[in-house]
Amino acid sequence: MASSEGWSIQPEQVATVLTAVNGKAELMGAALATLQADVSSAAAATGNSAAISQALMDFFAQEGPRLEGVSKRIAASLTGASDATSAYVKGDYEMASTSQSLQVELINNPVLPGNGAY
Repeated sequence: MASSEGWSIQPEQVATVLTAVNGKAELMGAALATLQADVSSAAAATGNSAAISQALMDFFAQEGPRLEGVSKRIAASLTGASDATSAYVKGDYEMASTSQSLQVELINNPVLPGNGAY
């Protein structure tokens, strides 16, 4: 699907990229889901050192919202790219359908508006 500007969207390739990114996003989501348990395990592995436990909690208290934000932006990007590609494909089908309808109309009624018969 190309335009006069020379760019092209290939829905199959978009789907391939979206599927790959979604797989990585799911891995990230799974890692984030176990983050609290992982932090607890890390603190326990230090012999429950108060300083290290506090440092871990402080770090993840600050970075946790950022990681969640990244996850949300990835999901929004996937949805946006998918929706845009679907709209592009739908628009192509609608233009093709309109073109075919006009061609059939011209075959059935060979009088062009303002130009008379051809």
